[in-house]
Amino acid sequence: MGLSAGMKIMLFLLDPSLGRDASLYLDIAQNWHRVRDYTLALRETTMTWLPPFFFLLLKCGLDLGLNAESSGIIINILSGVLCVLCGYGITLEAVNCKKTALICAGFLAVSPGLNMLAVEIQRDTPYLCLAGFAIWGALAGIRRKKVLPFCISGVFTAMAILTRNEALELPLFLFVILLCCALFRKHTWKQFLLYVCGFSVSCLIVLAAFFCIIGLHRQIGSWKIYFTHKYERVEKQFTVQKEPGE
Repeated sequence: MGLSAGMKIMLFLLDPSLGRDASLYLDIAQNWHRVRDYTLALRETTMTWLPPFFFLLLKCGLDLGLNAESSGIIINILSGVLCVLCGYGITLEAVNCKKTALICAGFLAVSPGLNMLAVEIQRDTPYLCLAGFAIWGALAGIRRKKVLPFCISGVFTAMAILTRNEALELPLFLFVILLCCALFRKHTWKQFLLYVCGFSVSCLIVLAAFFCIIGLHRQIGSWKIYFTHKYERVEKQFTVQKEPGE
């Protein structure tokens, strides 16, 4: 993990430039820090709804006295380093071989793609980190046949969903895996229900608590603005306008 952190810091020092998306994300975090309201911060920067967890992390850095760019870089580099730990844990649970898990972690530590991604202020690396912990927890639950790892997996899945919408696929993926295990008698149907309930309840609790903590539960009308605008953009892209006379 030290090697991974060192490589990421070196890459950032060699090329500390910011991309277009990074500038947008920093603006959202700075606006949220200033107006203390996430929906208002979005309204000042973009009309597209974006999951708020990554921006909350940036805002916490600003609240602690860091500037927005430093906060974003620290979050992404730390997430990139933790991705190496996730790779080790997932491989260990999957094949039950420490040597193989260490080799996998070593490849991740020197992976050019992961290292380059971790030095950019993007949502991708935190999302991969959270999704990795969610998968690690689920595999640990399947292998150990215990409910607690599934509850932990649900917590990280909720945070991943609050980082990128792609994480909505994780619960479906886990459900299919558990269903296959039950069908092939790797565990009983009672265990299947316990695992699904533990995962679902912990995930929903974190989602509900998060939305209450940052005050989004009081702004349902504001959500509608963003989702309606996003729907209109998608509809415009896929609707073919007929030419006159056709």
